[in-house]
Amino acid sequence: MKVSGFIWFVQQVYMIIIASLMFWLNFLLGFVFLGTTFSFKRTFAYIEGTYYDKYHERTKEVKLKFEWSNLILLFTVGVFILASHFPLSNLSTFLILVSLAYFVLTLIYIIFKTYYRLEKFTDVMQKLMRNWTMAIYSLMLIILAVFLTGFNRVWFLFFIPGLFCKMIDISFKHLDKKKVKIND
Repeated sequence: MKVSGFIWFVQQVYMIIIASLMFWLNFLLGFVFLGTTFSFKRTFAYIEGTYYDKYHERTKEVKLKFEWSNLILLFTVGVFILASHFPLSNLSTFLILVSLAYFVLTLIYIIFKTYYRLEKFTDVMQKLMRNWTMAIYSLMLIILAVFLTGFNRVWFLFFIPGLFCKMIDISFKHLDKKKVKIND
């Protein structure tokens, strides 16, 4: 069925808003401690389906379970918040930079793990090493998401998670088609 450009755009915006809201709902359902990976898994499952698929049907195989990467994210956010409350010194600046670096690296790890549905740490790291172009692209998208968040908190709630996952999905599919450093 052929749709006009305007209807397609409205459908995409609607899908991004729904994906963002589902991301935050799943984040809260995962008790924040377990919610990051769970949220990304469900959001990617939603975005990868067609527009007319039902959310529940696409995400029923995604289960909530403990993963260390969620605790690492929570710990790095805690270190960042704690270090940013102290006056800037060499130690606090170092802690802020290290916590940001670990946060971004862990987020890239979670993205690869959830997008490619990998379970073992070694499998995820092999995929990351073979697909360094995708890792750099993920880093650029994380920076863009943080930049857009600075404009308005409403953007962060309603658009950023869904838009971020949609852009990851589009770019990874495009790069997979081009066979950029893919050796599966």
